[in-house]
Parts: sequence; C-alpha cells; structure tokens
Amino acid sequence: MTLLSAFEDFLTSVRAVPGYLSKLQYLSSLRNLAGMYQHWGMERTHGHAPAAEAMARTHQRVFLQCLRTPVREIVDEAQRAAGEAGALQRAKENLDLLLPNNLGGGSRRHFIALVKSVSALLRRRQAPSSR
Repeated sequence: MTLLSAFEDFLTSVRAVPGYLSKLQYLSSLRNLAGMYQHWGMERTHGHAPAAEAMARTHQRVFLQCLRTPVREIVDEAQRAAGEAGALQRAKENLDLLLPNNLGGGSRRHFIALVKSVSALLRRRQAPSSR
C-alpha cells in the first residue's frame, strides 16, 4: 500500500534534480520513441497508467514553472550547478525534445526565447571583463 499518489511520489523524486533545465532533460529522457513515459519503479509501485499520467503531469508542471521563473533566477541556477551548463547546451540542441507532450498553456516560442536568453546571459557573465 502506497502512502503517496503516483503524482506526489514522482514530483517528490523530481524535486531532487537540481535546476529546471536538468529536470526537463530528465523528464524528457523518460519518454520512449512514441512519446510515452516509462519508469520501471513508478510502474511497479503505482501501475502503468497512473505512473505515465504522473510523469506527464510532472513534466508539464516543471515546464510551466520554468517559464514562470525569472530569467535571472534560471541564469543564477545554471551558473551554480555544474551539470546545468551541460543541460543548457543539450537544451539548445534539443529544444523540442524537452517540451512536455501537453504544454498546458505554455509556449514553445517562449521556451526557445528563454533558453536563448539564458545562454546569452551566461556567455556574457563568463566573458572576461574588458574594463
């Protein structure tokens, strides 16, 4: 008997992944070629349909939270987390793969603009000062 719903259980697990872009990378990696979410442990604990629904809802929630987060916060987060810099590069290369199946009112164009902005701001922060 589980104490948490599949959604609560999975959301708790995803919170341990640092940074929005890394979370989106992780969530998108759980989809097969047909776009269906698969996670052996979640399916074993909660069943296939509830696990897939929990992963889809979590992906959508993280995506929307990312879009609602101030750019400065995402840039700061990316600068702090060593893995986030790699996630940013992967995000730029695979933008559409990071999007959830259901955007939940979010926008692909907004996400692309966000990733490009974060990338440009990080490059600017990392560039040696000419002063």
